[in-house]
Amino acid sequence: SYGGDISGTGSLTKSGAGTLTLTGASSHTGGTTISAGTLQIGNGGTSGSLSGDVTNNSALAFNRSDALTYGGDISGTGSLTKSGTGTLTLTGTSSHTGGTTISAGTLVVNGSTGAITLNGGTLGGSGTVGTVAVNSGGTFAPGNSIGTIAAGNTVFNAGSSYAVEVNADGDSDLLNVTGTVTINGSATLKIAPETNGQDGSTYAKSTDYTIIKASSGVTGTFGTVTDSFAFLDAKVSYDPNKVNVKLTRNDVALKDLATTSNQVATANAVDSLGSGSALYDAVVALEDDKVEAAYDSMSGEAHASAKSFLFQNDAAIAGSILGHMRDTSATGPAPAVTRGIPAPSRDTWGTVFGFQAETEETTDAAEMKRSGGGALAGVNLMTSPDLQLGVTLGVSRSEYDITGRQSSGTATAAHLGIYGSTQRGPLNLRFGATYGYHEIDSERRVTVGATTDDLSASYKAQSATLFAEASYGVAQFEPFINASYTMLDTDGFTESGGASALTVDAASQDMVLATLGVRATHDIMFGPKYASLAWSVAWQHAAGDLTSQMDAAFDGGSKFRIEGVPIATNTAVITAGINVDLGASTSIGFGYTGQFSKGAQRHTLQANLTKSF
Repeated sequence: SYGGDISGTGSLTKSGAGTLTLTGASSHTGGTTISAGTLQIGNGGTSGSLSGDVTNNSALAFNRSDALTYGGDISGTGSLTKSGTGTLTLTGTSSHTGGTTISAGTLVVNGSTGAITLNGGTLGGSGTVGTVAVNSGGTFAPGNSIGTIAAGNTVFNAGSSYAVEVNADGDSDLLNVTGTVTINGSATLKIAPETNGQDGSTYAKSTDYTIIKASSGVTGTFGTVTDSFAFLDAKVSYDPNKVNVKLTRNDVALKDLATTSNQVATANAVDSLGSGSALYDAVVALEDDKVEAAYDSMSGEAHASAKSFLFQNDAAIAGSILGHMRDTSATGPAPAVTRGIPAPSRDTWGTVFGFQAETEETTDAAEMKRSGGGALAGVNLMTSPDLQLGVTLGVSRSEYDITGRQSSGTATAAHLGIYGSTQRGPLNLRFGATYGYHEIDSERRVTVGATTDDLSASYKAQSATLFAEASYGVAQFEPFINASYTMLDTDGFTESGGASALTVDAASQDMVLATLGVRATHDIMFGPKYASLAWSVAWQHAAGDLTSQMDAAFDGGSKFRIEGVPIATNTAVITAGINVDLGASTSIGFGYTGQFSKGAQRHTLQANLTKSF
């Protein structure tokens, strides 16, 4: 074995009965002669090359695991062997008379060569070859993708394969033989859509192809015919000098290869488009293993999932307002004088928050990740020992990402709220209402085979939430129960960007949240100031339209219903925070809220500032 590079104007001669393996780069220009033994290029790896013409009077072998192109001419009485898992492409004129043997990998002949024996591996290309014997384990696959190879007498022996690519225009690979083609009954014909170039998105209900021509006749038939199309079947016919294939629509319904309710709904919607629709024809041309992914991609599931995302954002706004009222209550787990909180007064306050959340995939819907933040500002308009009333304004911006559906989006919202609280001894009542105006921008990529649509949409939604809480302060503890009702209205819209674009109907849905828990505080006094540590644990139960749905249609098709990720029915909620008295009737606070349920979680951090007058 020699691993160095060979350069210069000289020649290389291989003599002696042994094998010389070259693993370096050869760029010499004086040519190569093999007088005896074997000259092997590569040793099963990714190195080793040959330049210039070769006079081969013994044996030349190529053994690499990657792609290598050799453009020289090979002459002489010797043989050529292709081994290794890589692809060897010959573009020169090879006139050696010792034959070529393929034992592994792929040999692509885009020039010319003599007789070839396939004991394994694949023969392809668009050049000219001599006689071909395809033995068990070998595959003859003409073309570079779709193309024609010219050959002499060709025999498909038992256990061999003939692999053909086709496209929607009626083009196919072709073996054009000067002489005879003999097909053993145990040989296999494999038919697949073109892997490069056309995507096969416009197949007719019936398309004819000629895949073999033989000037002196075809003998025998393929014992097994396979195709990788989900909704097309291949029928083979034999003429005296030709082998033909007809692809026809089979009786497999589009929904038969769907495995989830969203996929079934999408399949039925595509089926309603009928032949001639670009989307329908693209689906019909799919291979079996690509059908389910195409249905998921087309479903528009992200638009349904986004609704649950908006619901949870609104609940978080109501929770922030409740949190402010708790922090500024004149009563709670301990009397106000103990906690250092001033008597009821006119407060101005502000809160900023940020969150991250995710909901795991379900049978129908892919995992959804969300993040965002916002700010609220409020003022108590009416303050007395028994009643406080206030208003709040806020903005928020959130993002979602559904990697499994190549979908993402943003929701920007403005929030308006009113709130109030009252007390009767240790009993606290808190209540309020919010209104949200949301603008949603979405993007998603739909992939159907080789067809890709980049779709986008912008639409609006409005929400309203009513909420109330009752709590009872006992020493440092405060058991509480609260409930909220949220109604969400989303506008209808139409996506833009391609044949798979959806028109989505306007929709309304609602949700009720009920939470039962206990919170506690611990005050640390330092002179006239204080720091208050607080925590809570709670169980939250949700009811209503917890699995968001959407009704949509493709252009010209029937409506179908898709479900998104659900809102959890039962959730554990924990909070922890600190409020610090800064003096001059000012306090600052920091808090964390964690929500944990089966298949979902949300983490929120917030900071607030309150100024009393």
